[in-house]
Amino acid sequence: MKLSWLFVLVMGTSSMSILGEASTAPHPITLDSLLREMIDRDRLARVPDPPYTCKQFSSYDRASIAPGLPGWFANHDFSNYLRTEQKDGRTEYAMMDADGPGSIACFFKATTDPAAVVRIYLDGSSTPTISENLRYLLGGEKETEQEAHFNEPRVPPYPPDPGFLGGYGTIRPPLAGVQSLGCTLFLPIPFAKHCKVTYDRPGKCYYRIDFRSYPPSTAVRTFTLQELRDDAALIDQVGKALLNPLEVVKASVSRNVPAQAQELAPGASLRTTITGPAAVRFLKVKIDSKNPAQSLRSTVLSIVCDGAQTVWSPVGDFFNSGIGIHSQHNWVTSVEPDGTLCSYWVMPFAKDCTIKLTNTGAESVGVTLGDIGTSKWQWDYRSMYFHAQWHQQYPIRTVAGNGTMDWNYIEISGKGVYVGDTLVIHNGSGRWWGEGDEKIYVNGETFPSHFGTGTEDYYGYSRGGGDSAFFEAPFMSHSQVEGDKRPGYSAITRVRGLDAIPFSTSLKFDMEIWHWDATEMEYAVNVCWYGRPGATSNIQPDAAESARPVLGTR
Repeated sequence: MKLSWLFVLVMGTSSMSILGEASTAPHPITLDSLLREMIDRDRLARVPDPPYTCKQFSSYDRASIAPGLPGWFANHDFSNYLRTEQKDGRTEYAMMDADGPGSIACFFKATTDPAAVVRIYLDGSSTPTISENLRYLLGGEKETEQEAHFNEPRVPPYPPDPGFLGGYGTIRPPLAGVQSLGCTLFLPIPFAKHCKVTYDRPGKCYYRIDFRSYPPSTAVRTFTLQELRDDAALIDQVGKALLNPLEVVKASVSRNVPAQAQELAPGASLRTTITGPAAVRFLKVKIDSKNPAQSLRSTVLSIVCDGAQTVWSPVGDFFNSGIGIHSQHNWVTSVEPDGTLCSYWVMPFAKDCTIKLTNTGAESVGVTLGDIGTSKWQWDYRSMYFHAQWHQQYPIRTVAGNGTMDWNYIEISGKGVYVGDTLVIHNGSGRWWGEGDEKIYVNGETFPSHFGTGTEDYYGYSRGGGDSAFFEAPFMSHSQVEGDKRPGYSAITRVRGLDAIPFSTSLKFDMEIWHWDATEMEYAVNVCWYGRPGATSNIQPDAAESARPVLGTR
């Protein structure tokens, strides 16, 4: 099966509905359909059909009751289960208990215990559909030497040739993987009636499970090991597609806009306009500068679709490079070693789209805009604009060993889907900075339906007491790493695929700032979301901030 054929195949799976209404999709939700959806970029740019909500179970500290009350910044974010159960002479700790129809979309755990077993019970069965060593299930491989150093108790973790999922095949990267002591499973596990997930080991357990909840009338076919075996070839092809995004995107491109190059004086811009209805499929940018650390922050990408500004972000933050050029590849962006910056976000528009690079800095910079791949797009009542918005704050003075504040990523009004973000921080000390929890409020919630266990856990890598390291995967990357170990910058990205968060009226995302030291921090975030016409946010362009000299160059 060729990747281009696979892309055409998944493009044909979309159907029509609007968020909050019954789906007109003729087929049930299955492992097969969710795998195809995972690599169908057009689905992210259309209101979900069938509709769903994205929810979360996690081990966040239950002392966190409400903003302003004692315990809101409590950091005992581990081993807080729903309950304990006794079964067949063992104790099981319930991580998740949810009625269907739904599907697990993303399952994360920090520093796995090598003797631990996770069990997933579906549709009320007393026998788990999945009963597997957690390290194999979430990581797709045995523990690393670094994990072995931090894991306790130190016991022989595996019998010879343990098999995986009852011998039905290993879920390998990129659908399962290890990122610097964090393990994440992206294999969807759909269920029609009910899902319970348990863990069977005491000790520290940091976890989060993001899952979809569909309306009661939605037809879902419950995951089985037989279906996993039947879909082995599809799983392999989806993995290859996730690791080769440009190959998938090229299959849909019908027109290329040639590249333009220009030396931009301070305040100058280079732009191109595309007529629609159409969709931008890929976008390339390159910066030529003696000071890339500064120029990638002070050169801003802005996009106006159908008269409304939808993107405003420094190129280093938008393309997930951080401060300067840091090579990385994920499902939506890549940074090549030669400095070529690539975006694969699909950006539809009805009439016209203007893409512009602006030098907000104090020195001239050489820029290349393009090439740009586009395709036709049928604009309709489910179509959404792609948005990327950036802001930063410095200094933020932290409190040693406690939470400082809930720093707002974004607050959106309207209808849309939240699809990811890149956080770039400057750490002012050599101590760990990333204990803060994500808190995401959907449609006016007074308590967040997503309440995490640590900033690094949200981004999938778990410092876990060890040295952090570069990693890249389709849905997460850690492209710049020095600020995790010492004063300096770090850049981390999370891309939301099946765990994208739809909202019908509003979404608010706060990231708790929690540091082990009293120091000065800089926080900058690029937030990506899709919205129906009229959707707005509280983030506005700020050329003064993008032009501000980066720390270390002042």
